[in-house]
Amino acid sequence: MFHIANNNYSSFSILIHRLFELQIVNGQKYAEDFELQITRTVRDHNTRGNIYDCNGEALAYNELVYTVTMVIMYIP
Repeated sequence: MFHIANNNYSSFSILIHRLFELQIVNGQKYAEDFELQITRTVRDHNTRGNIYDCNGEALAYNELVYTVTMVIMYIP
């Protein structure tokens, strides 16, 4: 009976130590790695050309557009 309780205590201690290491010691690194995985920038520099109807009127044309994205994060 003592061996089983001691074995459970050892397993629990290892689990707590590992969780502390992941969350407290290396938590910032894992958070930054996760941020790099979920954030992606895509640049499309292709021009497709204008589209005209049979009378020569422009139906669609290229227009240069600048887009700014701001992500607001709460950091305590």
